[in-house]
Amino acid sequence: MTCQYLKLSDDFIWINIDQQFSEEKFLSVLERHSELKILDKKTTYSAIGPLELEREISTNLGVINIKSVFEGYEEDCGTSISSTSKTLMANVFSALDKSDTIVEGQT
Repeated sequence: MTCQYLKLSDDFIWINIDQQFSEEKFLSVLERHSELKILDKKTTYSAIGPLELEREISTNLGVINIKSVFEGYEEDCGTSISSTSKTLMANVFSALDKSDTIVEGQT
């Protein structure tokens, strides 16, 4: 995976719009490099003005929220990954560290 992830807090990741983010590749990394199991995926919101997509990924450790914004102000475009479960996000960061994905430090 060539996507660069920016860790903004212990429960929030930001990916700029110019990165090559793929939800399927991201979930594949999680399943390969952690004990997370994907149980269900569903779209919770979508809009065409501005173009947005929100997905809820249910795992054995909780829910991951993925929100992508494709249009609008440039600084707002990109993908955020978050969860209310610190344990789940710790597993996400660990899996990203074990893969060829770069996770930048907190800002």
